[in-house]
Amino acid sequence: MEKYSLIILIAFNILWLEAQQRTTICWDASHSMVKRDLVKELNFLESYFIQNPNLVVELIVFDISIADKQIFKIENGNWTDLKESLNNVVYDGATSYKSLDGNITGQTVFIFSDGIQNLETEKPKFNGDLQVVTANPIFNSDNLKTIAKLNNGSFVNIKNQEQYISNTKFYTLKINGDLSFLNNLKAINTNNKSSIAIKEFGEYQIEAKIDDIVIFTIDEKTLFERTLDETKILNIWIDEKDGSIQLDEIELTNDVPDAGDEELLTAVGIKSKRSIGYALQTVSNEDFLPAPQANNISGAISGKVAGLKLGARSDISTAVIRNGNSSISFPRNALIVIDGVPVSGGQLSNFVNPDNVLDFTVLKGLAATNRFGSDGNGGVILIRTKTGNSSSRENVENTALVKNNVYNEQANSSFLKSTAVYIKKLKKENSIEDAYKLYLKQRTNYQNTPEYYIDVYDFFKNIDQQLALLILSNILEEEASLMQLKTMLFKLNDAKNFHMSFIVAKKIKKDFPDRIQSYLDMALAHKNIGEYQEALNLLNGIKSGVINPDLDFYGLEKTVTRELKNIVFNHGKDLNLIASDKIYLETNNLFDARIIVEWSLEEAEFEIQFVNPTKRFFKWKHTLNDNKNRIKDELENGYSIEEFEIVGGDEIKGEWIINAKYLGNINNKEDIIYLKCTIYYNFGKQNQRVEQRTLRLKGKGSEEQLFKLRI
Repeated sequence: MEKYSLIILIAFNILWLEAQQRTTICWDASHSMVKRDLVKELNFLESYFIQNPNLVVELIVFDISIADKQIFKIENGNWTDLKESLNNVVYDGATSYKSLDGNITGQTVFIFSDGIQNLETEKPKFNGDLQVVTANPIFNSDNLKTIAKLNNGSFVNIKNQEQYISNTKFYTLKINGDLSFLNNLKAINTNNKSSIAIKEFGEYQIEAKIDDIVIFTIDEKTLFERTLDETKILNIWIDEKDGSIQLDEIELTNDVPDAGDEELLTAVGIKSKRSIGYALQTVSNEDFLPAPQANNISGAISGKVAGLKLGARSDISTAVIRNGNSSISFPRNALIVIDGVPVSGGQLSNFVNPDNVLDFTVLKGLAATNRFGSDGNGGVILIRTKTGNSSSRENVENTALVKNNVYNEQANSSFLKSTAVYIKKLKKENSIEDAYKLYLKQRTNYQNTPEYYIDVYDFFKNIDQQLALLILSNILEEEASLMQLKTMLFKLNDAKNFHMSFIVAKKIKKDFPDRIQSYLDMALAHKNIGEYQEALNLLNGIKSGVINPDLDFYGLEKTVTRELKNIVFNHGKDLNLIASDKIYLETNNLFDARIIVEWSLEEAEFEIQFVNPTKRFFKWKHTLNDNKNRIKDELENGYSIEEFEIVGGDEIKGEWIINAKYLGNINNKEDIIYLKCTIYYNFGKQNQRVEQRTLRLKGKGSEEQLFKLRI
């Protein structure tokens, strides 16, 4: 009998709940809402329940998703349980209204929010009578009013004094270059007359808003001006040669020579000379100058290659390849590659035996140097040795290899976890719940530390991925730096959370529209969520420059070209290819491995070490001393990406190691740098696959293993 009575009671309660008026309260629990005036909001609800004392309330607490959903029965105006729940809400993460669609059942709907929506741009739609309520000191009035208008609702501000999100913000000026003439340099906002004195390299803040004009002066003489847009960081390069501020541009041109159909060695294997598209010249061993006229490799090839000039000590290690088609203002020494291994340092004449050299090839033109990144900007000298190309080479000493490039170290492969005090304390907690409670207490002290949310995300990601994403999304609640947003993009791509990384890529493009890589990041974000046509359209726009005619996209040409070809190769049958250049429809790049390295901090100085299966290594250095011209171009055009390829036969098979070493930054500051390495195996082939991971480096001289791969 008791059993049946219980069933009847439950059925009665269900019918009662269905019969009652239902109100839905959508309660924004994102981190920015921690500043809400909770007392005024609760007083607002108290008045509502006095007028509506008997009803059912559906409470939906949301941040980046629906965090909690409860049903409360209000009788005779008693809403104690609901009030207790609202008092206990935890505020964390970013804001998304998307999850509210389809989850609202009330005839009356309240949204309590500040309107600072940073995930998605869509506005929620409701069937009930809507009131959008805010009691925050800072809120997005336009956003809240738009939500109300779209739903035929009303906007209620219960704060005494409205304070809208201001159009005024602080812009960051990053000053780099030569130091000696910085005296009396000023940046002046011509609109509000605020100014800053620039006495040394580094970052400076100036208060301004969009469309303000900032001028740079020395002794009241205007040198340069900049009209501000949504880009919050201005990279300014100071050039000592004439004491002025410059936007240095590097214009690179290459003419395709008319050549015969001879087969030649290139950086990516044997190619038809007609199909190469750049100038090169090969000198075989038979053509070397004989001894005693030449008793080393430098003397043996002297005068044999047009445009090749030996530098100090008449040694090929200091050779410069003169290319009449290049307008680079700072000529660089040619990159020396022996049996596929780039080498540097030392007098190569002392170590390379000309009798053991099979042939010597000089590549002219930047298109010939893609395999070796910026180290090849001065041209490439390829040396093939007889022992290095012999089937029995394991039994013969290779006398052509440079000394002191044998890898016998062991870089840390732990993917350096943060050793910050706040992480050490989190590790001491007994449970994930206790660790999260401690994090909520910690963040007041550490939330302005740029890497804080990234470190805490790393701590939680292997324990609770959804909680980790909520913590990481706090970056979107802040005035996030480019470093934070780039690293967030890296981490989300590592986790294959391409939906959220798409949102971050959109924010980067919105906040930093003057950075050319913002457009590439957006194209790749479209690709990652399967929107290949949109990705193709963006890549075509970057390639042609029409996507933003004011920007110079040359620094991304190599990467954009490869992405275009690869998308057409993999998805061309489903795409509209009318706007694509014919060359992308006919050919595709084929590599055993395509290696892409990106970094989060534009000013970072570091080196990447590649160790081949024979334990020989070469390094690519991103430093002012080694790559001044490139770094200037990166800062002024806004990109932080380079790529390398591994191509060959049996000689490249085996285990490769990629290490990274942090060297500080060009402003002599010590920051944290995040490096993302993406590796495409069998790039351009049917069995192409991709892996990626992000490495954290802190402290000058810190070195870590970035990747280990097997080909």
